[in-house]
Amino acid sequence: MVDFERTKSYVKKFKDSHKGLENTDFLVFPTQKEAFPKAPEEWHEDNIVPGAYYPASNLVVIVSEHNTTIKDLNKTLRHEVFGHLAINRLDEADKYDLLETIVEASSDSWVGKYRDYLSMTTYQNLKDKPFMLAEEVFASTAELSFSEIEPYKSIPNPNLIQSKEDLLDLIDSLKNGIHYGVLEQKIFPETNDAQFKALRFQPKTTKAIEKDDVDYVEINLAKSININMERTQSLSSNTKERILAYGSLMEDEALIDAVGSTDKEVLVSLGEYFQELSQSDYVDYEAFNNSQTQEMRR
Repeated sequence: MVDFERTKSYVKKFKDSHKGLENTDFLVFPTQKEAFPKAPEEWHEDNIVPGAYYPASNLVVIVSEHNTTIKDLNKTLRHEVFGHLAINRLDEADKYDLLETIVEASSDSWVGKYRDYLSMTTYQNLKDKPFMLAEEVFASTAELSFSEIEPYKSIPNPNLIQSKEDLLDLIDSLKNGIHYGVLEQKIFPETNDAQFKALRFQPKTTKAIEKDDVDYVEINLAKSININMERTQSLSSNTKERILAYGSLMEDEALIDAVGSTDKEVLVSLGEYFQELSQSDYVDYEAFNNSQTQEMRR
Protein backbone atom coordinates (compact mmCIF):
# COMPACT_ATOMS: atom_id res chain seq x y z
CA MET A 1 0.00 0.00 0.00
CA VAL A 2 1.43 3.38 -1.05
CA ASP A 3 0.21 6.16 1.19
CA PHE A 4 0.06 9.86 0.32
CA GLU A 5 3.47 10.80 1.73
CA ARG A 6 5.20 7.90 0.01
CA THR A 7 3.48 8.78 -3.24
CA LYS A 8 4.79 12.33 -3.03
CA SER A 9 8.29 11.08 -2.32
CA TYR A 10 8.20 8.59 -5.21
CA VAL A 11 6.91 11.20 -7.67
CA LYS A 12 9.65 13.63 -6.65
CA LYS A 13 12.31 10.98 -7.21
CA PHE A 14 10.80 10.19 -10.60
CA LYS A 15 10.90 13.85 -11.63
CA ASP A 16 14.45 14.36 -10.35
CA SER A 17 15.68 11.31 -12.24
CA HIS A 18 14.80 12.84 -15.64
CA LYS A 19 16.65 16.02 -16.60
CA GLY A 20 14.01 16.95 -19.15
CA LEU A 21 11.36 17.31 -16.43
CA GLU A 22 13.10 20.18 -14.61
CA ASN A 23 10.51 22.69 -15.87
CA THR A 24 7.52 20.40 -15.41
CA ASP A 25 5.45 20.78 -12.26
CA PHE A 26 4.14 17.71 -10.43
CA LEU A 27 1.29 17.94 -7.93
CA VAL A 28 0.13 15.01 -5.83
CA PHE A 29 -3.34 15.11 -4.22
CA PRO A 30 -4.72 12.68 -1.64
CA THR A 31 -8.10 12.35 -3.38
CA GLN A 32 -9.67 12.87 -6.78
CA LYS A 33 -12.04 15.53 -5.45
CA GLU A 34 -9.10 17.53 -4.15
CA ALA A 35 -7.30 17.17 -7.48
CA PHE A 36 -10.33 18.28 -9.51
CA PRO A 37 -12.44 20.40 -7.13
CA LYS A 38 -14.41 22.15 -9.87
CA ALA A 39 -15.68 18.92 -11.41
CA PRO A 40 -19.35 18.14 -10.64
CA GLU A 41 -20.20 15.41 -8.18
CA GLU A 42 -21.60 13.13 -10.86
CA TRP A 43 -18.30 13.35 -12.76
CA HIS A 44 -16.45 12.05 -9.71
CA GLU A 45 -19.01 9.28 -9.31
CA ASP A 46 -18.64 8.17 -12.94
CA ASN A 47 -14.87 8.46 -13.31
CA ILE A 48 -11.73 7.13 -11.67
CA VAL A 49 -8.81 9.36 -12.67
CA PRO A 50 -5.39 8.34 -11.31
CA GLY A 51 -3.58 11.18 -13.06
CA ALA A 52 -3.73 13.97 -15.61
CA TYR A 53 -1.44 16.11 -17.73
CA TYR A 54 -2.16 19.76 -18.51
CA PRO A 55 -0.07 20.78 -21.56
CA ALA A 56 -0.92 24.49 -21.36
CA SER A 57 0.75 24.74 -17.95
CA ASN A 58 3.09 21.73 -18.31
CA LEU A 59 1.64 20.22 -15.14
CA VAL A 60 1.32 16.57 -14.11
CA VAL A 61 -1.31 15.73 -11.48
CA ILE A 62 -1.24 12.46 -9.56
CA VAL A 63 -4.15 11.22 -7.42
CA SER A 64 -2.82 9.20 -4.50
CA GLU A 65 -6.04 7.31 -3.69
CA HIS A 66 -6.05 5.72 -7.18
CA ASN A 67 -2.38 4.72 -7.13
CA THR A 68 -2.26 2.32 -4.21
CA THR A 69 0.74 0.28 -5.37
CA ILE A 70 4.10 1.14 -6.93
CA LYS A 71 2.96 -0.73 -10.02
CA ASP A 72 -0.11 1.52 -10.32
CA LEU A 73 1.98 4.64 -9.75
CA ASN A 74 4.54 3.70 -12.37
CA LYS A 75 1.76 2.94 -14.84
CA THR A 76 0.18 6.36 -14.26
CA LEU A 77 3.50 8.17 -14.56
CA ARG A 78 4.32 6.39 -17.81
CA HIS A 79 0.87 7.27 -19.17
CA GLU A 80 1.03 10.95 -18.28
CA VAL A 81 4.75 11.65 -18.79
CA PHE A 82 5.92 9.30 -21.54
CA GLY A 83 2.51 9.54 -23.21
CA HIS A 84 0.75 12.90 -22.95
CA LEU A 85 3.77 15.01 -22.01
CA ALA A 86 6.17 13.31 -24.40
CA ILE A 87 3.95 13.65 -27.46
CA ASN A 88 4.16 17.44 -27.13
CA ARG A 89 7.94 17.18 -27.48
CA LEU A 90 7.49 16.14 -31.07
CA ASP A 91 7.37 18.75 -33.81
CA GLU A 92 3.79 19.79 -34.53
CA ALA A 93 3.80 18.16 -37.95
CA ASP A 94 5.19 14.92 -36.51
CA LYS A 95 2.60 14.87 -33.74
CA TYR A 96 -0.26 15.34 -36.19
CA ASP A 97 1.18 12.71 -38.53
CA LEU A 98 1.42 10.30 -35.61
CA LEU A 99 -2.15 10.92 -34.48
CA GLU A 100 -3.45 10.60 -38.03
CA THR A 101 -1.54 7.35 -38.45
CA ILE A 102 -3.28 5.98 -35.35
CA VAL A 103 -6.67 7.29 -36.50
CA GLU A 104 -6.29 5.65 -39.90
CA ALA A 105 -4.69 2.40 -38.72
CA SER A 106 -6.40 -0.68 -40.10
CA SER A 107 -8.56 -2.56 -37.60
CA ASP A 108 -6.51 -5.63 -38.56
CA SER A 109 -3.31 -4.08 -37.16
CA TRP A 110 -2.30 -4.04 -33.50
CA VAL A 111 -2.60 -0.25 -33.38
CA GLY A 112 -6.07 -0.36 -34.91
CA LYS A 113 -7.23 -3.19 -32.65
CA TYR A 114 -5.96 -1.38 -29.54
CA ARG A 115 -7.62 1.86 -30.67
CA ASP A 116 -10.93 0.09 -31.24
CA TYR A 117 -10.63 -1.72 -27.89
CA LEU A 118 -10.03 1.54 -25.99
CA SER A 119 -12.93 3.24 -27.79
CA MET A 120 -15.25 0.48 -26.56
CA THR A 121 -13.91 0.39 -23.00
CA THR A 122 -11.88 3.03 -21.19
CA TYR A 123 -12.51 5.88 -23.64
CA GLN A 124 -16.04 5.37 -24.89
CA ASN A 125 -16.56 9.14 -24.54
CA LEU A 126 -13.97 9.75 -27.27
CA LYS A 127 -15.57 7.68 -30.05
CA ASP A 128 -16.49 10.83 -31.98
CA LYS A 129 -13.19 12.58 -31.19
CA PRO A 130 -10.68 10.49 -33.14
CA PHE A 131 -7.60 12.59 -32.50
CA MET A 132 -8.17 12.77 -28.76
CA LEU A 133 -8.70 9.01 -28.79
CA ALA A 134 -5.51 8.60 -30.82
CA GLU A 135 -3.50 10.41 -28.15
CA GLU A 136 -4.99 8.15 -25.47
CA VAL A 137 -3.91 5.16 -27.58
CA PHE A 138 -0.40 6.60 -27.60
CA ALA A 139 -0.41 7.31 -23.84
CA SER A 140 -1.90 3.92 -23.02
CA THR A 141 0.80 2.25 -25.11
CA ALA A 142 3.38 4.20 -23.08
CA GLU A 143 2.13 2.27 -20.04
CA LEU A 144 3.66 -0.80 -21.73
CA SER A 145 7.12 0.74 -22.03
CA PHE A 146 9.33 -1.13 -19.56
CA SER A 147 12.65 -0.67 -21.34
CA GLU A 148 15.73 0.65 -19.56
CA ILE A 149 17.06 4.11 -20.37
CA GLU A 150 19.43 4.04 -23.34
CA PRO A 151 21.46 6.68 -25.19
CA TYR A 152 19.16 9.03 -27.07
CA LYS A 153 18.69 8.41 -30.78
CA SER A 154 16.70 10.35 -33.33
CA ILE A 155 12.91 10.10 -33.27
CA PRO A 156 11.54 7.42 -35.65
CA ASN A 157 9.32 8.64 -38.49
CA PRO A 158 5.71 8.74 -37.14
CA ASN A 159 4.40 7.98 -40.64
CA LEU A 160 6.04 4.56 -40.52
CA ILE A 161 4.23 3.34 -37.40
CA GLN A 162 2.79 -0.07 -38.26
CA SER A 163 2.97 -2.20 -35.12
CA LYS A 164 3.11 -2.22 -31.35
CA GLU A 165 6.89 -2.45 -31.58
CA ASP A 166 7.05 0.62 -33.85
CA LEU A 167 4.96 2.63 -31.39
CA LEU A 168 7.04 1.50 -28.43
CA ASP A 169 10.25 2.38 -30.29
CA LEU A 170 8.94 5.91 -30.72
CA ILE A 171 7.88 6.13 -27.07
CA ASP A 172 11.23 4.78 -25.88
CA SER A 173 13.07 7.33 -28.01
CA LEU A 174 11.03 10.15 -26.47
CA LYS A 175 11.60 8.70 -23.00
CA ASN A 176 15.37 8.64 -23.54
CA GLY A 177 15.29 12.20 -24.85
CA ILE A 178 13.36 13.38 -21.80
CA HIS A 179 15.72 11.54 -19.48
CA TYR A 180 18.81 13.24 -20.91
CA GLY A 181 17.07 16.60 -21.29
CA VAL A 182 17.58 16.86 -25.05
CA LEU A 183 13.88 17.14 -25.91
CA GLU A 184 11.99 20.26 -24.87
CA GLN A 185 8.27 20.97 -25.12
CA LYS A 186 7.52 22.14 -28.67
CA ILE A 187 3.74 22.45 -28.63
CA PHE A 188 2.22 25.08 -26.34
CA PRO A 189 -1.59 25.10 -26.58
CA GLU A 190 -3.28 28.16 -25.09
CA THR A 191 -5.67 25.90 -23.22
CA ASN A 192 -5.34 22.28 -22.20
CA ASP A 193 -7.80 21.17 -24.87
CA ALA A 194 -6.83 23.64 -27.61
CA GLN A 195 -4.30 21.31 -29.22
CA PHE A 196 -7.19 19.24 -30.58
CA LYS A 197 -9.42 22.09 -31.75
CA ALA A 198 -8.04 22.30 -35.26
CA LEU A 199 -8.13 18.53 -35.58
CA ARG A 200 -11.32 17.44 -33.90
CA PHE A 201 -13.53 17.53 -36.99
CA GLN A 202 -10.83 16.69 -39.49
CA PRO A 203 -11.86 13.78 -41.73
CA LYS A 204 -9.52 10.84 -42.22
CA THR A 205 -8.94 11.74 -45.85
CA THR A 206 -7.17 15.03 -45.13
CA LYS A 207 -3.75 15.82 -43.77
CA ALA A 208 -2.90 18.00 -40.80
CA ILE A 209 -2.83 21.77 -41.16
CA GLU A 210 0.18 23.15 -42.97
CA LYS A 211 1.68 26.39 -41.74
CA ASP A 212 1.45 28.03 -45.16
CA ASP A 213 -2.24 27.28 -45.53
CA VAL A 214 -4.00 30.60 -45.04
CA ASP A 215 -7.37 29.16 -46.02
CA TYR A 216 -8.78 26.30 -43.96
CA VAL A 217 -12.39 25.27 -43.87
CA GLU A 218 -14.04 24.54 -40.51
CA ILE A 219 -17.69 23.83 -41.20
CA ASN A 220 -18.62 23.11 -37.61
CA LEU A 221 -17.18 26.43 -36.54
CA ALA A 222 -18.77 28.35 -39.38
CA LYS A 223 -22.20 26.87 -38.77
CA SER A 224 -22.08 27.68 -35.07
CA ILE A 225 -20.95 31.32 -35.25
CA ASN A 226 -22.01 32.45 -38.75
CA ILE A 227 -18.66 33.75 -39.88
CA ASN A 228 -18.78 36.11 -42.82
CA MET A 229 -15.22 36.68 -43.99
CA GLU A 230 -14.58 39.34 -46.60
CA ARG A 231 -11.56 37.80 -48.21
CA THR A 232 -10.28 37.75 -51.77
CA GLN A 233 -6.96 35.94 -51.35
CA SER A 234 -6.28 33.10 -53.73
CA LEU A 235 -7.09 29.69 -52.37
CA SER A 236 -4.37 27.15 -51.79
CA SER A 237 -4.30 24.28 -54.25
CA ASN A 238 -5.78 21.70 -51.89
CA THR A 239 -8.46 23.89 -50.31
CA LYS A 240 -11.18 22.64 -52.65
CA GLU A 241 -10.38 19.04 -51.76
CA ARG A 242 -10.59 19.88 -48.09
CA ILE A 243 -13.93 21.61 -48.53
CA LEU A 244 -15.28 18.58 -50.36
CA ALA A 245 -13.94 16.29 -47.65
CA TYR A 246 -15.61 18.35 -44.96
CA GLY A 247 -18.80 18.58 -46.96
CA SER A 248 -18.89 14.82 -47.33
CA LEU A 249 -18.17 14.35 -43.66
CA MET A 250 -20.96 16.71 -42.63
CA GLU A 251 -23.31 15.44 -45.36
CA ASP A 252 -23.77 19.04 -46.43
CA GLU A 253 -25.13 18.56 -49.95
CA ALA A 254 -25.52 22.28 -50.59
CA LEU A 255 -21.87 22.86 -49.82
CA ILE A 256 -20.80 19.94 -51.98
CA ASP A 257 -22.82 21.32 -54.88
CA ALA A 258 -21.41 24.80 -54.38
CA VAL A 259 -17.80 23.72 -54.53
CA GLY A 260 -18.46 21.47 -57.48
CA SER A 261 -17.46 24.33 -59.76
CA THR A 262 -13.86 24.64 -60.91
CA ASP A 263 -14.14 28.42 -60.74
CA LYS A 264 -12.09 29.67 -57.83
CA GLU A 265 -14.37 32.70 -57.54
CA VAL A 266 -17.14 30.33 -56.46
CA LEU A 267 -14.91 29.06 -53.70
CA VAL A 268 -13.98 32.58 -52.65
CA SER A 269 -17.67 33.40 -52.37
CA LEU A 270 -17.91 30.71 -49.71
CA GLY A 271 -15.89 32.87 -47.38
CA GLU A 272 -18.29 32.23 -44.54
CA TYR A 273 -16.93 28.70 -44.43
CA PHE A 274 -13.36 29.86 -44.02
CA GLN A 275 -11.58 30.57 -40.80
CA GLU A 276 -8.11 32.08 -41.08
CA LEU A 277 -5.76 30.40 -38.63
CA SER A 278 -3.75 32.42 -36.16
CA GLN A 279 0.03 32.09 -36.04
CA SER A 280 -0.39 29.32 -33.50
CA ASP A 281 -2.28 27.24 -36.10
CA TYR A 282 -5.07 26.60 -33.60
CA VAL A 283 -8.76 27.48 -33.65
CA ASP A 284 -10.02 28.18 -30.14
CA TYR A 285 -13.63 27.05 -30.21
CA GLU A 286 -14.19 28.17 -26.61
CA ALA A 287 -13.92 31.77 -27.80
CA PHE A 288 -16.86 31.19 -30.12
CA ASN A 289 -18.96 28.70 -28.23
CA ASN A 290 -19.34 29.50 -24.55
CA SER A 291 -21.68 26.59 -24.10
CA GLN A 292 -18.80 24.17 -24.61
CA THR A 293 -17.32 23.00 -21.34
CA GLN A 294 -13.69 22.06 -21.29
CA GLU A 295 -13.36 18.29 -21.23
CA MET A 296 -11.04 16.65 -18.79
CA ARG A 297 -8.96 13.89 -20.19
CA ARG A 298 -6.81 11.51 -18.40
